[in-house]
Amino acid sequence: MRFGTKFCISLFVLGALIALVQMWFVVMPADIFFKVEVTLGIIFIVTLVLTFFAKEAAETKRLRDGQDL
Repeated sequence: MRFGTKFCISLFVLGALIALVQMWFVVMPADIFFKVEVTLGIIFIVTLVLTFFAKEAAETKRLRDGQDL
């Protein structure tokens, strides 16, 4: 869970940095920039959803085992 959260934050920061660099200095063509940003966004959403489900599954297992009241 911690890895997923850190990975999501890293993806978000990377996407923001790429957008800022692209805005100030044209580093790549617009179509490539769009593809990179969309790819980062999709990976971000998938990682976020998987992290959420893993956290929920761990909490549910802990509740079923009676370790947490």
